Amino acid sequence: MIFLCVFSFQTNAQSFDFLKSDTSDMQKNLPSYLVVETKFMHGHHKTTGVDELQKTVETNPFNTFEFRIGWRGYGRKKWQQLHNFTTYGIALHHVAFRPYDNILGNPTSISLYIDYPLLNTRYFWLGIDLAFGPAFGFKPYDPETNTNQKAIGSKFNLLSQPNINLGFKVNKRFDIAFQAGLTHYSNGRMRTPNMGINLQGIGLKAVYNMKPFYKDGRDTSNLPDRPTNTKVFLPKHKNYFEFMISGGGGVTGSFNEYENKDDINYRAMGFSIDGALKYSHISRIGIGYDVFFDESLVEEYETIENQDIPLEDKMYGGIHISHEFLIHKFAIITQYGRTFKNIPGRGKSYMITGFRYDVSEKLFLKIILKTPTELIADFALFGVGFSLNSLKKNDFNRVKI
Repeated sequence: MIFLCVFSFQTNAQSFDFLKSDTSDMQKNLPSYLVVETKFMHGHHKTTGVDELQKTVETNPFNTFEFRIGWRGYGRKKWQQLHNFTTYGIALHHVAFRPYDNILGNPTSISLYIDYPLLNTRYFWLGIDLAFGPAFGFKPYDPETNTNQKAIGSKFNLLSQPNINLGFKVNKRFDIAFQAGLTHYSNGRMRTPNMGINLQGIGLKAVYNMKPFYKDGRDTSNLPDRPTNTKVFLPKHKNYFEFMISGGGGVTGSFNEYENKDDINYRAMGFSIDGALKYSHISRIGIGYDVFFDESLVEEYETIENQDIPLEDKMYGGIHISHEFLIHKFAIITQYGRTFKNIPGRGKSYMITGFRYDVSEKLFLKIILKTPTELIADFALFGVGFSLNSLKKNDFNRVKI
């Protein structure tokens, strides 16, 4: 599935006062632990179906090289305890295709990552890591200069990368981990073609645990080389309902023959109203109503001049169910919906994936990707929204810790 990084203004992921409590004296009095990671991965392409690529880079294995710097989330901030004490940071990632001089390019990305532990023992650990970020270095399709590269039409794309890791603690400073995962590049159909680039591979990762430090320069010679997870009392969550309203816009490319329609962009917009039950500190489920405007639907009526297509044929509504996984001020959004009528070229079912970022107690930003159930990107929307919390006052009092 194609993911687009979504930054949303929305209601309290773990309540706004809960987030503010992360800047407490406890945080200031605990040291920071950093890690530096290097990774090598070797793998193969999942074919795009493009003839020229099938004859060149897709027949050969690829290599990736990655450098990361991250922070051990051992409990300095309370949300880290909710997520099993994650490691999170910034990654620089480069893919080398064979031959290196090819029509697709060799992408480099800068991403945010989170390493989510599932099991952590004295000697080894098992976890999942996710990375999302912009990627550059592609050679896009061009009807004059790069006509055989019909896989992706933009220089800049989004990387999404899920991996599973099995790591071993070699000594007090070094870890080594075996890794298997997928890498996906897409532009969310903001430009065509957008077949997506999909890679799968296995790799080896080396992790160096740096010495702890205080921001004010205090002595750390008596501190352990690895942090001990710090647990504090977290109040029991009380379920409550929330009401959210949001809207956004974007652009989308042509579904038709792009050889004759280079640089065509259509407008896309979306509006939604949601009611949701926040049933834990880190999860929310809900139901909502959507209205979409998709100007690219004019291509389904090619026998009619675009200006003669009525507005209602470019708009449609639907109802969705949703789930949100909340990580501090971020949320991962997944939705499944059904439209009220069959949409030409799209069908009646759709899915939405994305991310949200809580700016304040009531305001959120988000980026979402809408796809039909065939998982071919429809459009990406960059949005803003507001939320109301039916038990806001009680919830705030409860989570101040």
